[in-house]
Amino acid sequence: MFHSTKSHKLINFIVVDTFHIGDPHFWHKNIIEYCNRPYNSVEQMNETIIDIWNSTISRKDKVFIHGDFSFCDIEETQKLVDCLNGYKILIMGNHDRWRIWRKINIEEICRYPVIYDNKYILSHQPINREFLGDFYNIHAHLHNSGNLESDKYFNVSIENIVKPIRFSVIKKGFEKLEK
Repeated sequence: MFHSTKSHKLINFIVVDTFHIGDPHFWHKNIIEYCNRPYNSVEQMNETIIDIWNSTISRKDKVFIHGDFSFCDIEETQKLVDCLNGYKILIMGNHDRWRIWRKINIEEICRYPVIYDNKYILSHQPINREFLGDFYNIHAHLHNSGNLESDKYFNVSIENIVKPIRFSVIKKGFEKLEK
């Protein structure tokens, strides 16, 4: 149930920091209205997300993308991937299509949730609480619905966090709950 579908390319790559973000929905015009995003056009939304991403994430950072990356063809999706900083790991969401992503040159693609740092399940959709056990779930999919009513979840949908968030910040939040 948890694994990656592409080989790891992290060889000779020194990671400075690790970030999380979900649901950018590049080129999805209707998401502006659906989620009340503060943009006048899809072009303005795309440019703003790219600018915020690249001012937050360096080329040497690792970023987990928690699904629903883009609503465009292979060529446009590849252009987006290429212009964004960081070692990018896509955890596929309900709007990401394998027929497109298998042709995209991205560092890693995960078709299923990923166990990270022996304590966290990274996913697009929130994992059912009965399957979490001692794990915490870093997810997206809920957009501006905020976090679930549980201390086991953290929603990294772009509407909830605005810009990519450091893993260390999420981890500290969960550690405070353990004390």
